[in-house]
Amino acid sequence: MLVLFLLLLIISSLSTIVLPPPEKQNEIAEHIRKIREKAKQLQEEAKTDLEKAKIEVEKMILGE
Repeated sequence: MLVLFLLLLIISSLSTIVLPPPEKQNEIAEHIRKIREKAKQLQEEAKTDLEKAKIEVEKMILGE
């Protein structure tokens, strides 16, 4: 959202707005979607790894 806000500020200060063709806009949007999807996947993996580590530490503490 911050990026969007900054873009709007920049655009509002320009007299002429040049946008890439729709195909390029779609390509950019798809690239961003993939990045967000990968970030979500990595967050889930990190959460799983953290839970596994907690269990292992608990076993070590309890001498199991």
